[in-house]
Amino acid sequence: MIKHYLTVAFRNLRKYKSQSIISIVGLAVGFTCFALSSLWIRYEMTYDTFHKDAERIYFVTTYHKATARQSNLTPYPLASYLQNTFPEVELAINVENVMKVNLVYDEIYHDVFQAGIDSSFLHLFDVELIAGNYDFLIEGADKIAITEILAKKLFGKDDPLGKEVSIYSRKTVCAIIKSWSKHTNLPFDVLCANRGNQSWLRSNWETFIKLKAGIDGEAFAKKLSEHTVQSSTTESSMFFRITTSIPLPLTTFRYNHPAAEGNISLHYIILFALIGCLVIICSLVNYFTLFAVRLRIKERELALRKICGASGQSLFTLLSVEFLLTLFTALLLGIVFIQLIFRPFRELSDVSLDFSEILLESSFYIGAIIVFSLCIFILMIALFRKKSLNTVVRKGDNKLFRSISIVIQLSIGIGIIFCTVVLMKQIYYLHHTDLGINYKNTATIGISGVDSESLEFQLKQIPEITHTLRDMTSLIPLNVRTASQISALEDQALTDPQPVEFLDVTKEYEDFYGFRLMEGELLSDEDPKESVLVNETLVKTLNWKQPVGKTLKALFTSYMVKGVIQDFYTESPVIALKPFVIRIKDKEQRVSSGILFRYQGQWKSLLKKLEQMDEKEYAKATMYIRNAEETYNNYLSSENALMKLLGCVSLVCIILSVFGVFSLISLSCEEKRKEIAIRKINGATMRNILSIFFKTYFSLLIIGAVIAFPIGYYIMRQWLEQYVKQTDISAWIYLAIIFVMAFVIILCVGWRVYKASVENPAEVLKTE
Repeated sequence: MIKHYLTVAFRNLRKYKSQSIISIVGLAVGFTCFALSSLWIRYEMTYDTFHKDAERIYFVTTYHKATARQSNLTPYPLASYLQNTFPEVELAINVENVMKVNLVYDEIYHDVFQAGIDSSFLHLFDVELIAGNYDFLIEGADKIAITEILAKKLFGKDDPLGKEVSIYSRKTVCAIIKSWSKHTNLPFDVLCANRGNQSWLRSNWETFIKLKAGIDGEAFAKKLSEHTVQSSTTESSMFFRITTSIPLPLTTFRYNHPAAEGNISLHYIILFALIGCLVIICSLVNYFTLFAVRLRIKERELALRKICGASGQSLFTLLSVEFLLTLFTALLLGIVFIQLIFRPFRELSDVSLDFSEILLESSFYIGAIIVFSLCIFILMIALFRKKSLNTVVRKGDNKLFRSISIVIQLSIGIGIIFCTVVLMKQIYYLHHTDLGINYKNTATIGISGVDSESLEFQLKQIPEITHTLRDMTSLIPLNVRTASQISALEDQALTDPQPVEFLDVTKEYEDFYGFRLMEGELLSDEDPKESVLVNETLVKTLNWKQPVGKTLKALFTSYMVKGVIQDFYTESPVIALKPFVIRIKDKEQRVSSGILFRYQGQWKSLLKKLEQMDEKEYAKATMYIRNAEETYNNYLSSENALMKLLGCVSLVCIILSVFGVFSLISLSCEEKRKEIAIRKINGATMRNILSIFFKTYFSLLIIGAVIAFPIGYYIMRQWLEQYVKQTDISAWIYLAIIFVMAFVIILCVGWRVYKASVENPAEVLKTE
C-alpha cells in the first residue's frame, strides 16, 4: 500500500513538476536560512554559559566624566573597592588585560593570548590543573601556565614542565591547565601572575564581580551605574557602571565590550535571524498556497476516489505521503546547501563549530519547522474535508486566499529588497564620503627599538613614499590625544564642564591632512602654546557665537581661539563626533614613536617592500603598520558583513517571490484553460487575455508595495539614525523596485498566458 501511495505521490509531483521544483527549492533555501540564522543567534547569546553561576557574573567598565569615554580597562584597586563597598558583591577580581603576545620557542614565533591573574581568578572561574603547580601565581617568579592545546603544539609528546619559552623575557612552564571551550569571551593560552598596582590613575585591568545569590542584578546594575568613587578617597574622580543585561551578564561581554572587534554587531545578527524567519515564512506561504490550489484542482479526482470506495483515512494518507515526500526532499537539499556554504558561513560568523555540529543543530531547527508545517497541513486537510477550505479557495472570482498569499510574498520580497538597497546605498556613502581630512594613501609604521630618524631615512629610500612625518600620530586611528574639560568661556565659569580632547599638531601636520578652515586662521609653528583651533562640534555643543579671538579655560590654562576648522572623522561612523581643541605641540614633544607617511601607487606592493625592509634591516625587531584606509574600512566591518548577508537573502527572496508568482500564475492558467479557450472562440485577442491577468497581478503588486514600503522606511530610518553621516532615502529607490517587480510580473504572466493562449481552443474544450 505504501508503494502505491509513493507511486501516486511521485506521479503528482511529476505532473506539476515546475511547481514541485519551486516548492522544494524554496523550502530548502528557507530551511537553510532559518536554521543558520537561528544557530548563529543562539551561538552568540550563549558565550561563557559553561561557567558555574555565569548568570551572577558581571564585567565592570569605567566611565570618565572628564573624557566622556567608556573603557573596559579599570584601575587595579577597583575590585577590592567594590567588594568592600557593596554587600551585594560576593567576589570581585582583576584580570590583567588579556592580549595577544609573541611567544618564542625554538626560534619559532607563536601568537598566543596571555592573561595575568591571581588566586581569586580560580575562585570565580573553573581552572583545572592537569600537571604541575600554582607557582605561576607568584608575582616576579617568571613562571607561567600553558593550556594543554598549546603544550601539544609547542612540545608535542615531550614533557612541557620545566621547559623555557620567551614572552618578552625567559619564562619557565610550571603548570599545564585544561583548555577552555572556544566559545568564550576570555580566551587564554598562557596564564601568568597579575602585576598589581594600587594607583587609581593607571587602568590596565578588567574587573569582574560575582553577585550573591538572590540579588536582583538589574537593580544592582542601576545602583552601581549611579555610584561615584569620591575624589577624597582616590586620585581622580570617576564613576563606574555595569554595562550588561540580565539574565546572563557575562555572556553579553562579547557585544557590550567597549573595545570589541567582532565581525558583525549583535543587532545585525538579530536582524539576519529575523530575515531568516521572513524567508521561511515566504517559503511556507508559497508552498501551502500551491498545495491549496492543487487541492482545488484535484477536487474532482479526490471525489471520484471517495465514490470508488476510498476512505477518508486513505485519502489523508495519500496526501500526507506527497506532503512528507516534498518536505523530505527539501530537507536533503537543505543539507546540501548547508554543506556548500559551510566555510563562508564560519568565516563570516566566527562560529567555531565543525560541520557535524552545525548540521546536527541545524537539523533541530529544520525539524521544528517541519513539525510546524505538519500542524498546518493537518489543519488544511481537516478544513478541506469539511469543504471549508474549498469554499475559501473558490470564493468567486476574487480568489481571496490566493491573492493574500501573493501579497504576503510580494510584501516580504519588496520589503527586504528595499532595506538592502538602502543599506548598500549607506555603505557606499560611508566608503566614499568626505571625512573632512585627506586620509587617502596614508599609513603609520613603527619598529620596536628602532630610532625614528633611522627609520625615516630608510623609508625615504622607497620611491612610492612621497612624504614622511616623524613623532606624529595618525588621525585614523587616533590613538594619542589628551582628555580634559572646558571649565570656562571668556572667564565665565560653566555650570556643567564640557568634556573635550586636545590634539597636539604642527603646521606640517595641518598641511599633511589638509585641515579645512571655517573661520579665522590656521596655526603656525611660531604661534604661542595658548593659541588653539576648535572644531565645529565644540562650537555647536557650547552654542558659541563667533569664537575666533575669544578664550576658553581648560586644565587651569586659558587658550585663545585662532580659528574654527571643519569637523573631521577619526572613528567609526557610528560614534558621535568629539569636541576637539587643537594646539601646537612643543618642539621637543614626541606625540608618537612611529612615522606617518603618504604614498603613491598600490598599497600591496608597498607593503611587501616594507616587510622586506623589516626582514633585511630589522630582523629581530617587531614592526607594526596601520593603513588609514584599511582601518576605516574595518570600522565598517559589521556593515560590510551585513551587506553580504542581506544581499544573499534579498536574492533568495526575489527568487522565491518570482517563483511563487510564476507558480500561481501557472496554476491559474491551468484552471482557466477552458475560460481562455472560450474567450478566444468569442473573438478575444492575446492583448485582451493578457490585460485581465495584468490588471489582477499589478493590483496585488501595488498592495504589496503599499504594505512593504512604509514598514521598510521606518526600519531603515531607525537604522540610519545610528550614523553620524547618513545617506538619503531617494524616491528613485521606490520607483526602481516597483519597475523591476512589475517587469518580472510581466515576464511571468506573459509567458504563461502566451503558452495557454496558443493552445487550440477546440482541443482544450474537448479535453475539459
